[in-house]
Amino acid sequence: MKHRVLVCRTDRLGDVLLSLPAILSLRQSLGSQYEVDLLIAQDLVELLEPLLRLHHIEAVGYERSSKQWWNQVIKRSYAGAVCLHFDAPVAAALKQARIPLRLGPYSKFGSLLAFNRGTFQRRSRALKSEAEYGVELVEMFLAHLGQETTIAAPAVLPEQTAVWLHVQEKTGLTSGYWVLHPGMGGSAENLSIDAYADLIRRLSAKAPKEKIAIGLGPAPADRKFRALLKLFPEAIAIEGLSLKEYAEVFRNAARVVAPSTGPLHLAHWVGTSTLGLFSPVRAHHARRWQPFGSTGQSQVWWPDVACPAKKQCLGPACAAYFCMEKSAPTIEAT
Repeated sequence: MKHRVLVCRTDRLGDVLLSLPAILSLRQSLGSQYEVDLLIAQDLVELLEPLLRLHHIEAVGYERSSKQWWNQVIKRSYAGAVCLHFDAPVAAALKQARIPLRLGPYSKFGSLLAFNRGTFQRRSRALKSEAEYGVELVEMFLAHLGQETTIAAPAVLPEQTAVWLHVQEKTGLTSGYWVLHPGMGGSAENLSIDAYADLIRRLSAKAPKEKIAIGLGPAPADRKFRALLKLFPEAIAIEGLSLKEYAEVFRNAARVVAPSTGPLHLAHWVGTSTLGLFSPVRAHHARRWQPFGSTGQSQVWWPDVACPAKKQCLGPACAAYFCMEKSAPTIEAT
C-alpha cells in the first residue's frame, strides 16, 4: 500500500521556485512507496506541471477564495504534510483534516497551533538561502517518517518548443538577446528608471550586436518602467505573456537582468545566466533570495554598504541612503 504526503508552498513564483530543491529532494528521498502532492498557487500549475510530472509529483492548485483545493485535501488520506512557509488558512485546513504529521516553520502564533512538528528558523535574519531553509524542513519531515534525505541534483524546467515558436511569432524575438526585467511589485528596494537606463547603455556597450528586450510586469508599481521604452525605442517590449511563455523568452536569452523577483528565478530555472540586483537590507539580501537549485549561472549584486536596516529600508534616516544608486552593478561577459 502506498502512502501519500502533501507539500505546501502557496505564495509567489520566486518563493515556489526557491522551494523546488526541497520538493524534489523530498520526492527522491521517499521513493516509490510514497505519492507526493504539491499545493501551489493555481496560476503556477501550468508552468510547473511538466517538471513535476517528470518527477512524479501531482500539482494541486490553490486559490484562497475557492474550496476546490480543500475538497481534494479532505478526500485524500495523507500520512503527513510539510508546509515550506506559513499560510494560516492552509495550516488550519491541514489540522482540520486531522493529518497526523503537520510540520512547518514556527513563526507567527497561529503556526504553533496548526503544526505539531516544526522549528524556529528566523528566516528574516537571512543567514542562508530560502532554498536551504526549505531543505531543512524537508529533512525534519523525512526524519519523522523514518526516511533518510537524498539531496536532488540541479534540475531545469523542461523546454517547450511549441511555446517558443508561438512567442517568436508574437514578439519577433530571435535567440541571443538580453532581457532586462525591471519590475518587481515593490517587495524590496529597486533601482530607479535613470539607473536602469544607465544599465541598458552599458549592456549595449558590452554586447553591441545583441538586442535588448524589456520585460514589463503587470504590477501597478511597475508601470513607471514603461518610460524605458521611450528612452530606448529600439528595445523590444515583452509583456502580456503567460508564465510558460516568459519561461521560453528567458530560456533563449543570452542573459536576464532583474531585481529580486520571480522572473529572475524563472530565468535561472530554465538554465539561463542571470544578473540579480538586490537590496542590502538584511531581510532582502541575496544571501537568502539569490537564485538557487538549477543550472543557470547566477551573478548577484548589491550596494557595498554596511546597511543597518533589518526588515525595511530606513530611507533618508540612513546615512547611506539611497545606496541603490551610489554604485553601478557590475556586468560580466556571458
